[in-house]
Amino acid sequence: MADSFELNREIYQIDSGVFRKNVAMFVELLQMQDFYHTPVRQLSLGQRMKAEVALSLLHEPPILYLDEPTIGLDVMAKQQIRNFIKERNQREGTTTILTSHDMKDLESVCKRIIILEKGSILFDDSLERFRQEYAKEAVAEFIYTDKKPGGDILPENIRIMEDNGHHLVVRYLLSELTTAQLVGIIGNYYEINDFTIKPPDIEDMVRAIYAKEECVSSTGASPFCAP
Repeated sequence: MADSFELNREIYQIDSGVFRKNVAMFVELLQMQDFYHTPVRQLSLGQRMKAEVALSLLHEPPILYLDEPTIGLDVMAKQQIRNFIKERNQREGTTTILTSHDMKDLESVCKRIIILEKGSILFDDSLERFRQEYAKEAVAEFIYTDKKPGGDILPENIRIMEDNGHHLVVRYLLSELTTAQLVGIIGNYYEINDFTIKPPDIEDMVRAIYAKEECVSSTGASPFCAP
């Protein structure tokens, strides 16, 4: 792998001082010490992906294009690459254009997202705006000691996903209920010990956009398409 770095130094005519500085930094950030001198053909997929990302930044380009940089990698390798991309952006101002089917890549790295469907742009804005526009529902988990009378029948805007012993999981519309209102309603039916609110999953939001687009394109504006 070290030979590949040397080759890129020659191709891009990288100053020797800059080269040594970047190699040392990249090897540390991506934890490549154990395989930096290993032949490329002997590297694992995760090791090769780390090396390729590092090589693409070796000459300090202002814009970096990455296509599925974390595909097929284990959890640790994915997080190391995401952290590395963010570090380069914060330290050097490197703009990264990243395509990925892994929604965690978007959440971890991107400030702006573009969602495409058959060449058409379905969304182009900040990640925060995306959440505001498409985060329709959230999930809440409650630990309770006992049910109060009528505990099996909740208001229509709260759907029970699971009620197993003393563990209750519900889904509710963010536009209709605040966290305080939800807890107050559940407290009327259950003796609550503890609760956790899970924010909407970005993967579910993206899935809902594509489901709606499929429905509209195949049947026109249908009342059965999810809003």
